[in-house]
Amino acid sequence: MDDVYELFRRGTSLLEQGHHHQATVPLARARDLAPDKTSIREALGRALFHAQHYEGAAAEFERLYRANVEAVMAYFARRSRDPQVVADLTADTFVAVITSFGAFDPRRGTARAWMFGIARRVYASYCEAHSLQQHKLQLVAGRRDLEPDQVEELLD
Repeated sequence: MDDVYELFRRGTSLLEQGHHHQATVPLARARDLAPDKTSIREALGRALFHAQHYEGAAAEFERLYRANVEAVMAYFARRSRDPQVVADLTADTFVAVITSFGAFDPRRGTARAWMFGIARRVYASYCEAHSLQQHKLQLVAGRRDLEPDQVEELLD
């Protein structure tokens, strides 16, 4: 019986060398032996994606999503009391994960850590935009509309 780690190592090595089709074989076997390992599923998803097996890549991404969506949502729920903001930030995070799925580098960390790095950046962008919006509202809050005669006076 093949060792799961050895299959994973062989598959990721092939993936790093650009042998995407060949990488799917050991990675699929590793997934079958250890179906709960997200790092294996992520690597298999990348191999399938780069090998243009998009249905398989989508299935692996869905499993990755299902394994992590609650944790990502909890991350945002600890930072915002507004459930709509939590849902929006979670969705934005997984859109970013999908669009950069092929660029994930397992040498730099786990898929879960990578996703939380994306979540952190999504939250930072949200905070920056929200802060800017609040600043603009404060600038406008102290102003009042001009009366029609005041407008005429300014125009003259």
